[in-house]
Amino acid sequence: MVQPTQSSSELSKQHLVNNNIDSSSPQNPTTFLGIPMRAGESATLGSPPLLKRHSTPIHLLPEEIFLEVVRLCISPDMPLRNRIALTWVCRRWKTILEGAASFWSRISAADGFPCIQKALHLAKGVPLDLVYSDKGHGVSRGTFFNEVGDRIAQWRSLVAEFDGWSTPSPLANLGTIAAPKLVFLQLVNTTVTGNSTIPITLFRGAPAPPSLKNLHITLIPVSVAPLHLSGLKSLTLQGVQTVSTTDILRILVDSPEIQTLHLASLWSLDRPKPQTLHSESAPTLIRLSALCELLLENVPPSVTRYLLSSINTPNLHTLKLICEDSDRITSEILTQDTFHLIPVLATMTTDAQEIDVSLSGYYHYHILVGRLVLGGWMEDPPTNHVRSTVDWICNHLNNHLRNLPVHLSITDSDPEIDYLDSFSSGLRVAKLTLWSDPYHGPRLEEFIPLLSQPTLSSPCGWILPNLEVIDANLILGEGNYDFVDLVRNRYCASIVHGESEPGSEVVAPRPFRELYLSSPLGSPSRYASRISAFMQALHEAGDGIDLYWHGTKWIEG
Repeated sequence: MVQPTQSSSELSKQHLVNNNIDSSSPQNPTTFLGIPMRAGESATLGSPPLLKRHSTPIHLLPEEIFLEVVRLCISPDMPLRNRIALTWVCRRWKTILEGAASFWSRISAADGFPCIQKALHLAKGVPLDLVYSDKGHGVSRGTFFNEVGDRIAQWRSLVAEFDGWSTPSPLANLGTIAAPKLVFLQLVNTTVTGNSTIPITLFRGAPAPPSLKNLHITLIPVSVAPLHLSGLKSLTLQGVQTVSTTDILRILVDSPEIQTLHLASLWSLDRPKPQTLHSESAPTLIRLSALCELLLENVPPSVTRYLLSSINTPNLHTLKLICEDSDRITSEILTQDTFHLIPVLATMTTDAQEIDVSLSGYYHYHILVGRLVLGGWMEDPPTNHVRSTVDWICNHLNNHLRNLPVHLSITDSDPEIDYLDSFSSGLRVAKLTLWSDPYHGPRLEEFIPLLSQPTLSSPCGWILPNLEVIDANLILGEGNYDFVDLVRNRYCASIVHGESEPGSEVVAPRPFRELYLSSPLGSPSRYASRISAFMQALHEAGDGIDLYWHGTKWIEG
């Protein structure tokens, strides 16, 4: 018999110490390092048969460490069928994994009925995390909720996505039985039209369990008032027309540690009477020290202003305000009533590297400055409304923002040239993005000749004179030579007027540094050979300008 080497002996001895086994003890333990022993084997350093029989290192781990290793090696949302497959590795894996109830606590309808039944059996009495989606290929609504409904006392989280909402509600169990361990509840309806508007009541009309910390509801008519929500960490209400402004304020009063608040498409909200929550003569701000992220999208402007004027958020990290009309953000929301938030908003813009202004579709715009987002929809083509909002940000938050480069982006929208011209002075628009759908989008290429020459208002009053980068998907066929004229004309003008006297009316445009070009039809390799002459002409017109075709740098020759 070959005796273990010194290093093996020391290693085995260390395992014995770690597992509280004394090799000199006269007792005869039934396990060695968590491994069942056969008759005649002993837990001593001179027991090679036992070590040889279980030579795989993972078999030497205690069960709790083995389980932790498995959990670290798999995704938290690993399907049940894959978890079941792990039990087929060997008898020891099967014994340990099937005996760990928490290993089976996440149950998704997409796993199918047999897997769901097996997981419910193995999960025993541990808290359950449930996932359901109509878009999955597993069991139906009724089958899933009937199967897990008997375990509602174990529900820790429920994430449910429905493709349309109708009555009777698939959440019948939540409407009649309490869920005392529920921490996270997310109910989402992905269909905007044709839904039932009949309010549904959760938890038998009783208050929500104290354990509930995260509530997210989208396009489902849940009666919010009876829940008496308190102590929340996050709240999302989108398209829930069964909630009132008073309900929301009461939730905030009773949830001082809330961290995330998203309110969207709440068209039915009205501004409550001032005496609803506090005195009109001496209003008290609701202090939300933990609130980090606030999103108010398509909430009536008067209600948005009222909510902002009612809260104190000293540590707010991100704010997103989306309003139906652009000019209403500055004229009806960011007014004197909400000026107490300006120091917080200024902090959001301190680290901004650029101002990002985007216009898309039917005049949907976004202004992004650091962690502050202002945006909305406009019925008419924008002229100076968006620019006036940018000016408000610079004037009230940080005047140094005017020195930052501006990225102006237009995607499938058709503003007048006056929209671009409104950004020509007082701001440094350094990058312009023009993207259009080749079949249904506007003809944004018509902007290019207008950027290639001075305007008539001054001897050399160029639109967007600080422009240095263009990103456009407007190249078809063998190229768009309007871009060549654009690059050449601006380069020549920068040479001719580059040494203008300070204060001169002549504004010299900057030469382009980079052009990112692509075809709206895709297939970059298909057009690469056809546009070779076009790219060469651009390169010469810009005196060595950096060119990119579908994200890949173009190399001369």
